[in-house]
Amino acid sequence: MYRHMAGHDPSAHREGLALTLHDLGRRLFEVGRPHDAAAAAEESVGLWRDVAAADLTLRSRLAAASHDLTAFRRQTERQR
Repeated sequence: MYRHMAGHDPSAHREGLALTLHDLGRRLFEVGRPHDAAAAAEESVGLWRDVAAADLTLRSRLAAASHDLTAFRRQTERQR
């Protein structure tokens, strides 16, 4: 839903999409799907970069998403 809305009005919905993708990544990781988690987290980090550039108060969200992405990637490397 956020992806659809962000497509129509990116500035209004980019933050919501970033938050939703970050949450999706965490849930996918929790159920043992680190590859899918990393993909969602990677997209989330990209969005948070844009959002945090416009609003520096959101840098902590970018940091959290980046941290999770690193963890998800480490897990996928271990599974190789």
